[in-house]
Amino acid sequence: MVKKIVFKISPDGDIDLEVLGAVGTECEDFTAPFEAALGKVTVREHKDTFYAEKTEGVSQEQENG
Repeated sequence: MVKKIVFKISPDGDIDLEVLGAVGTECEDFTAPFEAALGKVTVREHKDTFYAEKTEGVSQEQENG
């Protein structure tokens, strides 16, 4: 799945980043360069997909053991 970052900039200059298409810690790895360039992260909220296991490339047979 393609990963995307959606930037939302409020009138007072606050910037929100939302990652689409990432599983687990991929989202933090994906946004790290942007966070470093933009400054201190004040709030971090994880979606359910952060806690999901990445199963891409694993066949159904391997998952069932």
